[in-house]
Amino acid sequence: MKKEKGFTLIELLAVIVILAILMVIAVPKILNVIENSRKSAAEISAKMYIDSINKLSTLNSFDSNEYKIIEDGENIDVSSISDKVKIKGTKPTFGKVTIVNKKVTKAYLCVDNYMVNYDGVTTKASNGCDVIISNIIINDKENIKKEIFAGETIKLSVTTDPENVKVDYKSSDETIATVNADGIITGIGNGTVIITAYKKNIEDKIEISVKKPDIYVAVDGNDETGDGTMNNPYASLKNAIEKASSGNTIFIKAGIYELSPIYYDSMESSGIYDIGKELNIYGENEKTILKFDNSSSTRIDGVAIRLANKNSIVGNFVYIFKPTKDKIYSNAIFHRTYGTTKNVFFMIDNTSKSASYDYFNNEKLTHTVENCTFYHTKGSVSNNYSGSGIYKNIATNANPTGTLENVINESFTTEKTDIKTMINDSKNNKSFNSASVGVFYGKNAWKWYYKYCL
Repeated sequence: MKKEKGFTLIELLAVIVILAILMVIAVPKILNVIENSRKSAAEISAKMYIDSINKLSTLNSFDSNEYKIIEDGENIDVSSISDKVKIKGTKPTFGKVTIVNKKVTKAYLCVDNYMVNYDGVTTKASNGCDVIISNIIINDKENIKKEIFAGETIKLSVTTDPENVKVDYKSSDETIATVNADGIITGIGNGTVIITAYKKNIEDKIEISVKKPDIYVAVDGNDETGDGTMNNPYASLKNAIEKASSGNTIFIKAGIYELSPIYYDSMESSGIYDIGKELNIYGENEKTILKFDNSSSTRIDGVAIRLANKNSIVGNFVYIFKPTKDKIYSNAIFHRTYGTTKNVFFMIDNTSKSASYDYFNNEKLTHTVENCTFYHTKGSVSNNYSGSGIYKNIATNANPTGTLENVINESFTTEKTDIKTMINDSKNNKSFNSASVGVFYGKNAWKWYYKYCL
């Protein structure tokens, strides 16, 4: 009897390896075939469902009260009509359809855990079903705080259809405000931002303005222990400017302030200088008096105002500037200024030294001076040393050059250095009144623009 020969161990291992390789190759293909078949089946079922709705809609077989088909173009929840729709395939578990002129033009249907989108022509399935949301509404829009400070937070809540759907949030500019997954908005920096609550292509929006916290300066403030708040202000404008960040507004409360020079290079200093930050600096009109004697500057130049940031604005105060340097350009009122000065009553106490309006080092003109009154105590005054400004609605007894719009030049009290006398002279000047120039006349005259200053 012949003895049968079996597989050797090596031959057996080889067979196993070959079978394993075949399975590695074949199984994914088989799974793909199954997956594609399920997707195709879902698409076919969805198309059958849509075709059935079209037929029923054409035959007017939907009762509007029973099935909540209110009007053409409305998104209809399939749960309200599925008992009426008969198909051989698998019905959707949830979804929405849009009917226009008795025909489905759009549909989102969950069939066998496939989301099937219908664009009016074709059906296309994708893995996994998400909740179909037809509406998102940000709650209580009218009462939500629309203006917040940097660092402040507010929380949004939404109503969705269907209810209690988790939505996403996004900010149009996260440098202004951020919003987290729970709808909590946090102010970051100055500006206006759009916050959107959304899910897929459904959304609602709200506009939020953010500003940096205000900084306060008062004669009874303290630069060492103060924090710049209304109740604990700083004592000096210089300290407030140095502590401020771009976007802050600085309010200078009523009182008389001796300005310390703010140095910005080896040659120059200024009584008011934004240090390149975007700042708004406001006083309480004639109740806030700033005095800068530029002999206190150890630099060659000691000028009144320098706004290096084009968006900076200073205004609503009295500014007494005493030029003491030997050169005209060293005593400029505006030096390399690109921002805006408005509603300032200037007294240029140039009894000993002359001063110029503008000193720009021949740089291109950009700054604007509006609704200001200029008193020069000396008859002889330099107009501009270098460069010029845009002067609008100005009362003056000197001659600024540049772009002049409604500028009244009159000879009025020049030898008196009493600020109250000069203010009264300006208030009673009929020419200023009729021309609506200076700080006291016209639609842009001194006003209490800010409630904090009342």
